[in-house]
Amino acid sequence: MAKGKGEVDEFCKLFGASAIYCAVILLVVGLIGFGTAKIVVGANNLQNCSIEKLIPIWLVVSGLAPLMFSGFSCQGKGDIETCCQLVCGCVGFLFSFAWLICGTVWVYPNYGIVMSKDFKLCKGNETVGCSKGDCDKSLLGFAFAMVTIDWMLLLMWIGIIAWLIYRDSKK
Repeated sequence: MAKGKGEVDEFCKLFGASAIYCAVILLVVGLIGFGTAKIVVGANNLQNCSIEKLIPIWLVVSGLAPLMFSGFSCQGKGDIETCCQLVCGCVGFLFSFAWLICGTVWVYPNYGIVMSKDFKLCKGNETVGCSKGDCDKSLLGFAFAMVTIDWMLLLMWIGIIAWLIYRDSKK
Protein backbone atom coordinates (compact mmCIF):
# COMPACT_ATOMS: atom_id res chain seq x y z
CA MET A 1 0.00 0.00 0.00
CA ALA A 2 1.40 3.35 -1.03
CA LYS A 3 1.71 6.01 1.56
CA GLY A 4 0.24 9.41 0.93
CA LYS A 5 2.11 12.65 1.18
CA GLY A 6 2.52 13.73 4.81
CA GLU A 7 1.78 10.30 6.29
CA VAL A 8 4.33 8.95 8.73
CA ASP A 9 4.94 5.26 9.11
CA GLU A 10 3.91 4.00 12.57
CA PHE A 11 7.16 2.06 12.81
CA CYS A 12 9.15 5.27 12.37
CA LYS A 13 7.11 6.98 15.09
CA LEU A 14 7.66 4.08 17.48
CA PHE A 15 11.35 3.82 16.63
CA GLY A 16 11.85 7.57 17.06
CA ALA A 17 10.07 7.63 20.42
CA SER A 18 12.05 4.59 21.60
CA ALA A 19 15.31 6.19 20.53
CA ILE A 20 14.48 9.38 22.44
CA TYR A 21 13.56 7.44 25.58
CA CYS A 22 16.77 5.40 25.37
CA ALA A 23 18.85 8.54 24.87
CA VAL A 24 17.23 10.22 27.89
CA ILE A 25 17.79 7.13 30.04
CA LEU A 26 21.43 6.91 28.96
CA LEU A 27 21.91 10.61 29.66
CA VAL A 28 20.41 10.32 33.14
CA VAL A 29 22.46 7.22 33.98
CA GLY A 30 25.59 8.94 32.65
CA LEU A 31 24.95 12.08 34.69
CA ILE A 32 24.37 10.01 37.83
CA GLY A 33 27.64 8.21 37.09
CA PHE A 34 29.52 11.48 36.64
CA GLY A 35 28.03 12.85 39.86
CA THR A 36 28.95 9.74 41.81
CA ALA A 37 32.48 9.77 40.38
CA LYS A 38 32.89 13.43 41.34
CA ILE A 39 31.79 12.73 44.92
CA VAL A 40 34.06 9.69 45.30
CA VAL A 41 37.17 11.26 43.74
CA GLY A 42 36.71 14.54 45.60
CA ALA A 43 36.09 12.85 48.97
CA ASN A 44 39.08 10.54 48.55
CA ASN A 45 41.41 13.45 47.74
CA LEU A 46 40.37 16.14 50.22
CA GLN A 47 43.96 16.41 51.51
CA ASN A 48 45.78 15.84 48.20
CA CYS A 49 45.71 19.29 46.65
CA SER A 50 47.61 21.94 48.59
CA ILE A 51 47.88 24.26 45.57
CA GLU A 52 44.09 24.82 45.77
CA LYS A 53 42.28 23.09 48.62
CA LEU A 54 38.87 23.91 47.10
CA ILE A 55 39.29 21.65 44.04
CA PRO A 56 38.27 18.42 45.86
CA ILE A 57 35.47 20.32 47.62
CA TRP A 58 34.29 21.62 44.24
CA LEU A 59 34.11 18.05 42.98
CA VAL A 60 32.05 16.86 45.96
CA VAL A 61 29.62 19.78 45.88
CA SER A 62 29.21 19.68 42.09
CA GLY A 63 28.41 15.98 42.39
CA LEU A 64 25.86 16.57 45.17
CA ALA A 65 24.16 19.72 43.85
CA PRO A 66 22.13 18.01 41.09
CA LEU A 67 20.92 15.43 43.60
CA MET A 68 19.84 18.12 46.04
CA PHE A 69 17.97 20.15 43.42
CA SER A 70 16.54 17.29 41.34
CA GLY A 71 13.41 17.05 43.49
CA PHE A 72 12.27 20.42 42.20
CA SER A 73 11.79 19.13 38.66
CA CYS A 74 8.56 17.26 39.51
CA GLN A 75 5.30 18.81 38.42
CA GLY A 76 3.22 20.30 41.21
CA LYS A 77 -0.52 19.89 41.50
CA GLY A 78 -1.30 23.51 42.26
CA ASP A 79 -0.16 26.91 41.07
CA ILE A 80 1.69 27.70 44.32
CA GLU A 81 3.57 24.38 44.27
CA THR A 82 4.51 24.85 40.62
CA CYS A 83 5.69 28.40 41.31
CA CYS A 84 7.78 27.28 44.31
CA GLN A 85 9.30 24.47 42.27
CA LEU A 86 10.14 26.88 39.46
CA VAL A 87 11.79 29.32 41.87
CA CYS A 88 13.73 26.55 43.64
CA GLY A 89 14.76 25.08 40.28
CA CYS A 90 16.03 28.48 39.15
CA VAL A 91 17.95 28.90 42.41
CA GLY A 92 19.44 25.44 41.90
CA PHE A 93 20.44 26.28 38.33
CA LEU A 94 22.00 29.61 39.36
CA PHE A 95 23.89 27.91 42.21
CA SER A 96 25.19 25.20 39.87
CA PHE A 97 26.18 27.81 37.28
CA ALA A 98 28.01 29.94 39.86
CA TRP A 99 29.69 26.83 41.28
CA LEU A 100 30.82 25.82 37.78
CA ILE A 101 32.40 29.26 37.34
CA CYS A 102 34.19 28.81 40.68
CA GLY A 103 35.42 25.37 39.61
CA THR A 104 36.71 26.83 36.37
CA VAL A 105 38.62 29.56 38.22
CA TRP A 106 40.13 27.03 40.64
CA VAL A 107 40.92 24.16 38.27
CA TYR A 108 42.07 25.61 34.92
CA PRO A 109 44.98 27.81 36.10
CA ASN A 110 46.27 25.17 38.51
CA TYR A 111 46.00 22.47 35.86
CA GLY A 112 48.33 24.49 33.67
CA ILE A 113 50.81 24.96 36.52
CA VAL A 114 50.92 21.38 37.83
CA MET A 115 50.81 19.65 34.45
CA SER A 116 53.55 21.77 32.88
CA LYS A 117 56.85 20.04 32.13
CA ASP A 118 58.83 22.52 34.21
CA PHE A 119 56.64 22.20 37.34
CA LYS A 120 58.82 22.30 40.42
CA LEU A 121 57.72 22.23 44.05
CA CYS A 122 59.36 24.80 46.36
CA LYS A 123 61.65 23.20 48.93
CA GLY A 124 63.43 24.86 51.80
CA ASN A 125 64.31 28.50 51.10
CA GLU A 126 63.73 28.16 47.36
CA THR A 127 61.00 30.59 46.24
CA VAL A 128 61.81 31.51 42.64
CA GLY A 129 60.58 29.44 39.69
CA CYS A 130 58.70 26.98 41.85
CA SER A 131 55.20 26.37 43.17
CA LYS A 132 54.31 26.56 46.85
CA GLY A 133 51.64 23.89 46.51
CA ASP A 134 51.12 20.59 44.78
CA CYS A 135 48.12 18.61 43.64
CA ASP A 136 47.64 14.97 42.74
CA LYS A 137 47.86 14.87 38.95
CA SER A 138 45.07 12.33 38.54
CA LEU A 139 42.78 14.45 40.76
CA LEU A 140 43.60 17.58 38.79
CA GLY A 141 43.18 15.81 35.45
CA PHE A 142 39.81 14.43 36.56
CA ALA A 143 38.66 17.84 37.83
CA PHE A 144 39.79 19.45 34.56
CA ALA A 145 37.80 16.89 32.56
CA MET A 146 34.71 17.36 34.76
CA VAL A 147 34.78 21.15 34.45
CA THR A 148 35.10 20.83 30.67
CA ILE A 149 32.28 18.26 30.44
CA ASP A 150 30.06 20.39 32.69
CA TRP A 151 30.56 23.40 30.39
CA MET A 152 29.77 21.29 27.33
CA LEU A 153 26.59 19.92 28.96
CA LEU A 154 25.53 23.41 30.04
CA LEU A 155 25.99 24.75 26.52
CA MET A 156 24.13 21.76 25.11
CA TRP A 157 21.15 22.36 27.43
CA ILE A 158 21.13 26.07 26.62
CA GLY A 159 21.10 25.18 22.93
CA ILE A 160 18.24 22.70 23.38
CA ILE A 161 16.19 25.17 25.40
CA ALA A 162 16.83 27.92 22.85
CA TRP A 163 15.77 25.57 20.04
CA LEU A 164 12.59 24.59 21.93
CA ILE A 165 11.72 28.25 22.54
CA TYR A 166 12.39 29.06 18.88
CA ARG A 167 10.31 26.10 17.71
CA ASP A 168 7.39 27.02 19.98
CA SER A 169 7.51 30.64 18.87
CA LYS A 170 7.02 29.54 15.26
CA LYS A 171 3.72 27.75 16.01
